[in-house]
Amino acid sequence: MDGDGSAQTKLADGGDPSWSPDGSKIAFVRLDSTGDNGVLYVMNADGSGTTALTSNAWDPAWSPDGAKIAFYRCTGPNCYIYVMNADGSDVTSLAQGEQPTWSPDGSRIAFADVRGSQKEDIYMINADGSHEVRLTDNPATDWFPDWSPDGSNIIFVSWRDGNSEIYVMNADGSGQMNLTHDPAADEDPAWSPDGSEIVWSRWDGDDLEIFVMNRDGSGVTQLTNNTDDDCCPDWQPTTPTSRSTETQEVTVTSGPNASLEQWFALIAAVALIAAILAPVASVLGRRTRQSKVAPAAMFEVSASIPSAGKTVTLEVAPDHTIGSLVETIVSTLNLSKGRTYAVEYAGRLISQPEFGKSLAAFGIKEGSALSLRVVE
Repeated sequence: MDGDGSAQTKLADGGDPSWSPDGSKIAFVRLDSTGDNGVLYVMNADGSGTTALTSNAWDPAWSPDGAKIAFYRCTGPNCYIYVMNADGSDVTSLAQGEQPTWSPDGSRIAFADVRGSQKEDIYMINADGSHEVRLTDNPATDWFPDWSPDGSNIIFVSWRDGNSEIYVMNADGSGQMNLTHDPAADEDPAWSPDGSEIVWSRWDGDDLEIFVMNRDGSGVTQLTNNTDDDCCPDWQPTTPTSRSTETQEVTVTSGPNASLEQWFALIAAVALIAAILAPVASVLGRRTRQSKVAPAAMFEVSASIPSAGKTVTLEVAPDHTIGSLVETIVSTLNLSKGRTYAVEYAGRLISQPEFGKSLAAFGIKEGSALSLRVVE
């Protein structure tokens, strides 16, 4: 779509879009027929030539030279960063984590991971998986990193202020600063190609919309305004133009509130690509993810365990993971830790590959009723 939100055009069904460095291709994720597994595809920028590269893959990110694609894959309760050639060959595991983003010179990858705690932090490794460095460390969740084009800064999402806000820090983790300062939930930030602007999605309690601002947090402008959920933007890597002097264009994926898999993407001729997803469709990786509930600190949910005939009330937060919820239920009720569990909510069975996702990703909120199922 254009930078003012007009001229929207459908590209494909899917989410987690990522432009190739030359702007000729888009990597994205589409759910398979089971609705649980993400398949990573690549297509031409006009939506043609769709090719499946690998399965159980989320959050693709092209290397700066376009030769490789990083993504994450979940096995059991943990997720791992992988890198493969752009044609899908030579898949290599690098480190435990998710949401990879390359440094502009291709030498490093920043990502988020839990690492034994109940919340995420931002880490950095060399492109070969060596020399891991922790960049954030506070009691709240930090995730969704995106490296600036000049390599000096990383933007990310933090819950340290009681709701999700867009933060920026130096590439070494210093100088962390809140850019949005808004009671709404701000998610999925992405830099413009010249690093002068940041685009992101905002949840105001009704739906998600796309916003853009200057890199210092000023000049906030809303790009989309409709009843669907618009999220997960990514800028097309072309020569940028100032939105004050020339209309920019945006690519978007969209879906109505009642649907799980109604995803559509819209072509961006000049500047950026964004994904607009249905609320429940946030199963498409954690980049589509969190802002399906109004910002809140803690709230209560009830969890029944049919096999044990028990029900427990738990105090949780939107950024808690499904895995941490299961661990709490198992510990509280002294259930067997040697069994495999799944969470049933709103007619959907959430299994271990998705345990790293947040409660908010599935629309779990105050008063939600869940069931813990033994699957093995």
